[in-house]
Amino acid sequence: QDISWKPGMESALLVPLLSRNNIVGGLSGMGKQGGGSFTSEDQALLEMFAAHISIAIENAMIFNELKKQQFQLQSILSYTPAVIYIKDLSGKYLLINHRYEELFNITNHAIQGKTDYDIFPAEFAEKFNKVDKDVSLTKKPIELEETAPHPDGAHTYLTVKFPLFDIDNNVNAVCGISTDITEIRKTEDALRRAQKMESIGQLTGGIAHDFNNQLGVVIGYLDVMKHTAGSQPAVAKMIDTATRATLRCTDLTRQ
Repeated sequence: QDISWKPGMESALLVPLLSRNNIVGGLSGMGKQGGGSFTSEDQALLEMFAAHISIAIENAMIFNELKKQQFQLQSILSYTPAVIYIKDLSGKYLLINHRYEELFNITNHAIQGKTDYDIFPAEFAEKFNKVDKDVSLTKKPIELEETAPHPDGAHTYLTVKFPLFDIDNNVNAVCGISTDITEIRKTEDALRRAQKMESIGQLTGGIAHDFNNQLGVVIGYLDVMKHTAGSQPAVAKMIDTATRATLRCTDLTRQ
């Protein structure tokens, strides 16, 4: 090929830089002063050189993509409000995220090789361990609510645990993602109590209304009896006492 555009060069040999998928990513070439043809050895050498360059470029691109994905994954682990952790099949921790470190006051480095029995009281560790085993045996995700101890008392978590597989499709770890829903559950409990009290209020209000109606009937008859008693002071006194008691009942039901 004529390369008069490059001073001192009169001919050149060019070969494509091919990716693993045979996509041309560039060119590699050698020039010759004074013109002349290239030998098959020149071409073989250049093709080998181009192959190495192609591999190096593609590896660099793959490496950069992996670094980008690793950075994104690390950002998720660092900034998500959920607790994320991975354990091997023996229950030993392989990784925890920043939120786990904050809530349970232990670093990712310090937790390596430890189990739930080293971190939590036995009754909590036993429950966590059982769910982990169920996930690894069934090879299916499990979603559940569980509690974990904190300095201010037990917190409620909505947890999803799922298996991680190796290249042979065998389970080699269990990953968990837990979200603290303690405040949500407290709010729901308060709402249920309020609804219960409202129902009780409606019930008692209805009963009080009906009871007051009956007391009104009693008071009416007592008033008639008092007028009928006429000149019998003892009977009139008893009727007055009964009337006061009935009016007191009316006040109590109103309260």
